[in-house]
Amino acid sequence: MNYSSKLSRSAIDELDRRLKEELTNLERAAELRLAEQQDPQLRAKHEFDQLRREYGIDVADVLGFFPEDEAVAYLQSLMEPHGPGMLPGSVDT
Repeated sequence: MNYSSKLSRSAIDELDRRLKEELTNLERAAELRLAEQQDPQLRAKHEFDQLRREYGIDVADVLGFFPEDEAVAYLQSLMEPHGPGMLPGSVDT
């Protein structure tokens, strides 16, 4: 059965756009999973960001949860200016 004859051109274009968008999202997710496997710090940062969004935690929660020296070091690493994709301690090549 030829479904394209039953759909308008704009509907086909919209489906194509959605498919490409979903494929892009899946590729990004796979790249992130690979990067997280290779870099524990990136995995930890990603997990913290998820918790921050999901539960609305803030800096005070970090300071209360981690030992003081680790919390301060973590927060300092977040405030350091890094280029896109750069992590604290990574080398710019």
